[in-house]
Amino acid sequence: VHNHLAQMRLFGIRQGVEVYPDQDDDYDTRKNFINNIWKQNQVDLYLDRIWDNFLTMGEVLFYLRPTKEGSYKIYYYPKGSFKAYYDENGDLNEVVIIYSYKIRNKQDFMPQQRWIKLTITIDTVTKSLSDQRPSFENNGFATNVETYSNSLGFIPCVVCRNLPNGPGEAGNGEFDRLGSQIESHDAM
Repeated sequence: VHNHLAQMRLFGIRQGVEVYPDQDDDYDTRKNFINNIWKQNQVDLYLDRIWDNFLTMGEVLFYLRPTKEGSYKIYYYPKGSFKAYYDENGDLNEVVIIYSYKIRNKQDFMPQQRWIKLTITIDTVTKSLSDQRPSFENNGFATNVETYSNSLGFIPCVVCRNLPNGPGEAGNGEFDRLGSQIESHDAM
């Protein structure tokens, strides 16, 4: 498993990762914009981890988040941290992202884990905070829910799939078919 991942990572990094827009003008304006954001966020530092998530889990979501300075931050999430919903044409209709962070209170020395749930549609971005991991379907224990207007007019997310069974289908990890055999061999 480790050798296969190392070899696939080496192939991917040697061949390079290129992100390009579906449409661009004659001056490559969008391509240059994406390249600048890629460099600003130093995504090359995280490529090993992104490749591992892509290969083993089967899917990675890239989220382009606007900043106050007028630029963008690129975040990535592995399968299990997001759900993508599509319309009948195969276009993203809604994306739900769940992630955690730690906060330290002045009274306690132990950091506490908090959860954020982002629900992104073409029109709105809803941010929910909670002390427990929320579910993808409802807000459950959310203590603070804020809804913002999505001024971009589109969902700034891309789902990259490994070995999908068909259009709109979820991606599969490299070892999904052999998972039980690998675990049994490891247990022996």
